[in-house]
Amino acid sequence: DYVEEGREHNTILAQGWDGCHFHQKTLLLRNEDYPENVTCHVRDPKVWKEQDTYCMVLGARRKDDVGEVLFYQSTDLLHWELKNSLVTEKPLGYMWECPDYFVLDGVSVLTFSPQGVPADGFRFQNIYQSGYCVLHGEIGGDYTLSEFRELDAGFDFYAPQTYQDEQGRRILIGWLGMPDSDYGYAEKAYGWTQMQTIPRVLSVRDGALYQQPLPELQALRRSAFRIQVEESSEVRCAPAYETDIRVEEGDHLTLRFGTDGVLEWKDGMVTLSFGESGLGRTSRTVPLEQLKRIQLFCDTSSIEIFLNDGAAVFTSRFYADPVASVFSVAVQKAEFIMWELQPISIRKENLL
Repeated sequence: DYVEEGREHNTILAQGWDGCHFHQKTLLLRNEDYPENVTCHVRDPKVWKEQDTYCMVLGARRKDDVGEVLFYQSTDLLHWELKNSLVTEKPLGYMWECPDYFVLDGVSVLTFSPQGVPADGFRFQNIYQSGYCVLHGEIGGDYTLSEFRELDAGFDFYAPQTYQDEQGRRILIGWLGMPDSDYGYAEKAYGWTQMQTIPRVLSVRDGALYQQPLPELQALRRSAFRIQVEESSEVRCAPAYETDIRVEEGDHLTLRFGTDGVLEWKDGMVTLSFGESGLGRTSRTVPLEQLKRIQLFCDTSSIEIFLNDGAAVFTSRFYADPVASVFSVAVQKAEFIMWELQPISIRKENLL
């Protein structure tokens, strides 16, 4: 049945010398090495080091169809000991994929992507979810997990992972796609599908995770123009662009992009919706009492929207007619600046 039999999920150590080529592989854990109460679905190792100890989280599906995270430790990367199993107080789906754990601004955060979570009003509208819990206590000992919060309210965001860069920033990159969904992906006709999000810098404010675009993306900016909006404004835009909108007055905003993409804020709710260009993507909503800032990155078939400095985020694919695409803002008073974005140049020698 490919749940309790018929498949294997092995954890393997792969070693290389340059981060691109890996030749030496060592089998570390097989299905029989995991706890007896879990199924064949144990996967997605995330490994980090704390002083002289290596730590690893693995996503798992229990035999009673409850998702959990397994926490292991090792002193040599070869021999791993199970230290804890992490679950929410009430079951949250049947499988937790792609777990990650980090401490940011003194707050312990466990991110994961649960499968099998039913929709709850405007929450959990995608086939699979991605979000986080704040972990109180010790990951390897006594703990409690806070309520699960979604990281992104859009249609195409899944399996995020983070790393800490040389500056000490916690950077998140997600899968800009949704597995097993019935959404259309027009690029399949060219033999590929889906992509990754732009890198996002994480921070913690009032116990919640905020996401903001990596500042280094500003190097992609080309020409720019600034517009003062009085009731409404419409412009033509490049295929790839960035906008930063500051709302000064108004309790209702409508932003249109592409051919039929709409972001609307009214009555304390923000809704992202599409018509035909969504290829099956309809609408997603999050509560937001005040809207002060919109940062938007739009490529030829993707959009990433950051509201109020990353308090809420929408990520989605869409497929507009580039000839007929427009960008308009309707609000009582606002100012926005728009930059054309140049393509990222990837040198072949950097991939070798």
